[in-house]
Amino acid sequence: MIHIARLASAPASFTIVPELPGVAITPEIIRAIRAGAWIVFNLSGGKDSSAAMVAVNLFLDLLGQPRLL
Repeated sequence: MIHIARLASAPASFTIVPELPGVAITPEIIRAIRAGAWIVFNLSGGKDSSAAMVAVNLFLDLLGQPRLL
């Protein structure tokens, strides 16, 4: 399943929701994230891993996952 965020409009204002790159994720993983599962990933520092990090962070923000550093 791929989830994509789009521009959401409210009656009196507009809320900009970032469009996600294709993020393939299963309903089981989404349930685990919403239940408070920790998401940990390691990056090499290259362009591909940086792009993946941005996509994952946008998706986690969309799900309301807090960021702990």
